[in-house]
Amino acid sequence: MPWHLKPSPATGSSARAGLWISIGLALLVAVFLICERRAGHDWGGDFSLYISHARNLSEGRSYADTGYIVNPYFRSLSPDTYPPLFPLLLAPLYGRYGLDFQVLKLPGILCFAASIPILFGLFCRDLPAVQSLIVSCLWAVWPFALWFKDSVLPDFVFMLLWVLALRMLRVAYDEFPIRPVAHAIPIGIVAYAAYATRSAGIVLPAAILCYDVLRHRRVSRLGACIVAVFGVLAFCQNLLIHSETSYLQMFSMALKKTTTIYLYSVSTVFSTATGGWLRGVRNIATVTAALLSCVGFLVNMRRFRSPSELAVAMYVVLLLLWSSGSGTRYMIPVIPFFFLYVVTALDLFARNAGWRAGVAAEGSLLILIFICYLSEDLGFRPTRIAGGVSTPGFAELCQYITANTKSPDVFVFRNPRVLSLYTRRPASVYPEHGDPELIWNYSRGIHARYLIVTDFLDGDTTVLRPFVHDYGDRLRMVFSNANFRLYAFGD
Repeated sequence: MPWHLKPSPATGSSARAGLWISIGLALLVAVFLICERRAGHDWGGDFSLYISHARNLSEGRSYADTGYIVNPYFRSLSPDTYPPLFPLLLAPLYGRYGLDFQVLKLPGILCFAASIPILFGLFCRDLPAVQSLIVSCLWAVWPFALWFKDSVLPDFVFMLLWVLALRMLRVAYDEFPIRPVAHAIPIGIVAYAAYATRSAGIVLPAAILCYDVLRHRRVSRLGACIVAVFGVLAFCQNLLIHSETSYLQMFSMALKKTTTIYLYSVSTVFSTATGGWLRGVRNIATVTAALLSCVGFLVNMRRFRSPSELAVAMYVVLLLLWSSGSGTRYMIPVIPFFFLYVVTALDLFARNAGWRAGVAAEGSLLILIFICYLSEDLGFRPTRIAGGVSTPGFAELCQYITANTKSPDVFVFRNPRVLSLYTRRPASVYPEHGDPELIWNYSRGIHARYLIVTDFLDGDTTVLRPFVHDYGDRLRMVFSNANFRLYAFGD
């Protein structure tokens, strides 16, 4: 007997009750994550460029005047500017509280919480209220969010705008072709807002156009209007504030390496346990969920009710092609859809094989997943982030630089964006794989006055130590402490 693939959406009172429950869950999650913030920040680097942009906006300075100097021999480190929406959110907070990480972490936490009821509103158009709540809960208590909330990064803001755009698209296409222009303008604005947060938002208009062509054999009036609104706003951004040129210059493709990284990220989506019986539970849960998610994705593609599946697929392809940055952080926008496809496959099984078998299968997998979640949560400690900007001696180094160097003095450092944020001095990273002569020539070429060396940052031991050894007679140590050494370049 053929299986029935039609969705079973939540309706009436069950949908309303589920929405209120998801809103309550969002409030609880927001309060919990705010209370569990940890002091400090990791070394990273991306966060510092976003905050530097926010500082410029709050002080009325040029958006791009961050002090970061792009090294053409280390393009993969960072573009010279980032999209403007996240810095725009941070600007009033920075203007009021300064470099207070506890405050600057709030937008990400609040956006993560706000995404929970929006996801419910999207998923309940294909799933019953209970199953939609299960997906929302899997996202709300995802352990990685407990750790990632302590990063001042735009990923949760992008996540909120991404799912909001997909939710609005679903409503518009469900009502298609009624009032296409009335739907198109707000959708185009929200889709642009996602793009203005992370450039990966470009997949939204691409997915809309592909969906229209595949579903309707032409670009619909709705799709054309959305793309037009998006295009005008994106063009203005690229012309006036932030251009994608530097991103394109960073492009490199190492498909095998990137695929391996993301396969590992998928294998640890529920837990990072590497030993004992927990590893077995993790492996069973992950493999089962991965297979079910493939089934659920194909089922939703067969239904083809909106551009959502195309957007998710295009985003995944973009991740695999973009090798300059990879890891679990970049998978955040597809994680709730991974959960959706798992539950979609289980819901399909339950409706066609019987509710007893369905409940048993769904309950068994959820138990395994929540065991993995619990193991991760128990390992979390809300203590100050070790290392990073709290590394002993870093504050002392920055104070010395601020007091004893001039504003135009250029520095060479492994984390130039962090240094520029804390000292307001221009800085650049050294060549990634350069020999000592290349490092010297590059430093002279940007008129660098100082070099900072550590014993713990990646690259310093393998790249800078040989350089300091070979060019020691042209370097003069002017400051040192337990973790940092500051050299002045000689002639």
